[in-house]
Amino acid sequence: MKKEVPIIFSVIGIVLLLMILGFVVSYSAQKSQNKTETLLPVAQPVQKTEKKSGYETATLRVGSKDVIVDLADDPAKRTRGLSGRTSLETGTGMLFIFEKSGTYGFWMKDMNFSIDILWLDETGKIVHIEKSLSPDTYPKTVTPASPAKYVLELPAGFSHSENIQVGDTIVLPKW
Repeated sequence: MKKEVPIIFSVIGIVLLLMILGFVVSYSAQKSQNKTETLLPVAQPVQKTEKKSGYETATLRVGSKDVIVDLADDPAKRTRGLSGRTSLETGTGMLFIFEKSGTYGFWMKDMNFSIDILWLDETGKIVHIEKSLSPDTYPKTVTPASPAKYVLELPAGFSHSENIQVGDTIVLPKW
């Protein structure tokens, strides 16, 4: 009987260790799963990731297309914007996130290509669109008539090809 006691305790210890390990793995998987946000018009999962450019990204559904957007969510990123880039790939864009709604003006300083700019209110409703805005318009500033909390920059022609209109809504994540 005395020889069986250490074996019983060893078996109980191994069982407890396996139970704890299973709980930790399960908890970690559940916690990382809860970090996925849902957004967008066609209820797509939004995954935020960090790119080499220093911007976090999110995937938005705009019209019928998924668009990977760099998040310009602080003053330095908003000031830099797309300036200096040589192009904006199909399926990509930049989402400017402001702390509060306002009539934020945009210009094409240091831009090398044309873009579409969409201003969105706090609910994601498009309140103003500028289509195929050219770098040649600099130093002109384009400002919406209605306040916006978000501004979405997309490749030129995107709003036309996707039939995006003022009044359409893009579902945004909770920031």
